[in-house]
Amino acid sequence: MQRAFLLLCLATPLAIGQTQPNTKLPVVAHRRIPGTYCELAQAGTLQVNDSDVIVHVTESGENLYPSALSRSFGFLEYAPSDLSSDDLENALYAARDAGFQLQVGHAASIQVLPAMQPAKSMPDVACVDLKSARETLESQPVPEQIYNAASKDVTPPEKVSGTEPKYPEKARRRGIQGDVAVSFILKEDGTPSYIFVAESLDPDLDESAIEAVRGWRFKPAIREGHPAAAAIMVKVHFELYMR
Repeated sequence: MQRAFLLLCLATPLAIGQTQPNTKLPVVAHRRIPGTYCELAQAGTLQVNDSDVIVHVTESGENLYPSALSRSFGFLEYAPSDLSSDDLENALYAARDAGFQLQVGHAASIQVLPAMQPAKSMPDVACVDLKSARETLESQPVPEQIYNAASKDVTPPEKVSGTEPKYPEKARRRGIQGDVAVSFILKEDGTPSYIFVAESLDPDLDESAIEAVRGWRFKPAIREGHPAAAAIMVKVHFELYMR
């Protein structure tokens, strides 16, 4: 399968300020692998010009690591001295509209991956299957524009069907209960995609939560009268009296 080299390409006007044409800086692109506790980290270049923001990901310097992501689908790590204030503001808006974040790192982290430590809410797992990770990312692309469902100009989505998660017997016997935070992209047709655990409770309960969310259906978010892709996070609750 041919791999995609373009991580983020937004043909939307930049929000504020004027940029210098062809501003480039090295970044590390971190992308969460749906359905796993891992992320793909790749060296790349962020290019900001007067009409769009493009991230070009190179073939070198890529690997899988336990995830540092808990709230976003991916982030671009840059050295703090490499981006001017105007370019930073423009890049922040553009990345946010596509479900990504910009995060300050250290200059050395551009050369040595990864710079981020795993999120404390994630289990300590090994990530070894790079080929599978690439295939998963290619099969679940992030839409070019993802809107915040809480924005004033967006009608938030509404769940219309879906069953409660199954309570794994192993977790029940251990007396584990609480919430699993699940993040996903709700597509324009009301189906969840790019699903992953944002805050873990227990690996068995996490898996059950993902399976439940995968079967949920929604009225999609609406923006300017049309369905729009939206970034969603839900809490899937487990209590011991659940069947």
